Amino acid sequence: MDIGTDCGLCGDLVAYRRGLRRRLAARADADLPGASVQVRRALTEQRLREAVVAEAERIEARHEQAAAQRFARQGALAQARAENRAAKWARLASSREGCGTPKSTGLCAVSGNWRVTEQQLREAALTVAATHVTMDDHLDVNAVIAHAEAGIRAEAEGACAQARAEGATDNTLALLARLSAETAVSKYRRLALATLARSDCADAEAALVYEAKMRSWRRYVTRSGARRAANAAAEQARERIAQHLLDTRLAALRQGRSVAAEGGRTVRAGSGVRWA
Repeated sequence: MDIGTDCGLCGDLVAYRRGLRRRLAARADADLPGASVQVRRALTEQRLREAVVAEAERIEARHEQAAAQRFARQGALAQARAENRAAKWARLASSREGCGTPKSTGLCAVSGNWRVTEQQLREAALTVAATHVTMDDHLDVNAVIAHAEAGIRAEAEGACAQARAEGATDNTLALLARLSAETAVSKYRRLALATLARSDCADAEAALVYEAKMRSWRRYVTRSGARRAANAAAEQARERIAQHLLDTRLAALRQGRSVAAEGGRTVRAGSGVRWA
């Protein structure tokens, strides 16, 4: 941005590099006292390039470290918020133990709906993580799960708050929260399957199935009919691979295990697909 005055930072940078060149030239003169001016100048330029490259590497390393620290702080903050919300909902659920039906020992419809809500909220968050993280990066996995669960929980809480303001009963609120969580699971599962169906693994399987079908195209009346059948079989293969990838990753997340990125390219959170 031009403000009509000299940039102090640029001046400092120019002065630093001129000083660096002078120091390197003095070292070259000391190392090669009998060499020609061209040889000493070439040595100075080589050392200057090496110094600039080393400084750029140091700056990049500092930036990467700062980014990792910032991501860790964001993940810890999201995790803390999710834990606070979970604790709040747990208090709401525990306060309903034994209510609704006399002598139900916490097994009444209200308490049951709150328990299912917690399970479904977790399942929705795991589905988001199974689709959009590097499965062997535990820091990334935990941060995405916490962020997704906080967003889904906030959406359910908003619906309950509006219903409560309209005079809904405890039973209605518990049922509404459960329906909201189950809807989130269904929605994110559809998005997950659609995303994983376009992974490298699914692409490769679909291509193999298509080629296999087309090798026997003479079994069909026309070649275009064979192509339609091959495309249909390829799409079915995509769906099978997507289902397998999602089930495998969800199972690993539930058990806290790492899974190799068998789905090929991984779509990361915030990379085009908008989650709650």
